Amino acid sequence: MELIDSHAHIDFPQFAEDRETVLDRARLAGVSTLLAIGTGPGPQKLDSALPFAEQHDWIYATVGIHPHEAKEVMPQHLHDLARLAKHPKVIAWGEIGLDYYHDHSPREVQHRVFRDQMDLAQRATAKELPLEKILIETDAPYLAPQSRRGKRNEPAYVAEVAHMLASVRNLSPDEVAAATSENFRRFFGLVRPATLATPGLKDKG
Repeated sequence: MELIDSHAHIDFPQFAEDRETVLDRARLAGVSTLLAIGTGPGPQKLDSALPFAEQHDWIYATVGIHPHEAKEVMPQHLHDLARLAKHPKVIAWGEIGLDYYHDHSPREVQHRVFRDQMDLAQRATAKELPLEKILIETDAPYLAPQSRRGKRNEPAYVAEVAHMLASVRNLSPDEVAAATSENFRRFFGLVRPATLATPGLKDKG
């Protein structure tokens, strides 16, 4: 079963001690592609996901400024984002938006920074999506599946997301995995790899 994790924060310190082992487990679980979210610790580290994308041919990256750090944004940061977005392994913008739950940045500042990033990204959003428009993700290291609640989340668990979505839509996990993997490649204009990684072997790109 081939899987794609379309949202994981593999640069976060929760993975500092065993990041390569975590990535190996993801490959063994059938994860053929991973999208590393590049918000990092804030505007001072906008390229936080790029090293992993550059080291592994199956990992891609995003760039963006989280709304929590919107108050720290200077014009130079937006210039840097525009430059980083041209990197061949950067295929999306994120994690960007508005966050009114914590309000770490003033709402009017969040609005401005979000608009600025949307202008740079020039991207469309969808509201109600059929299966052919859905991607699956873990948001690792956060929001572990219910069966692992309280533990650190990691990309290998995207298989559980596929199983849950399959049960809701009355499909097989293989059907969900195949559809969401194809959706990811179609959306980002990627070519399907000729073969998946051989279990037990590290893929360094």
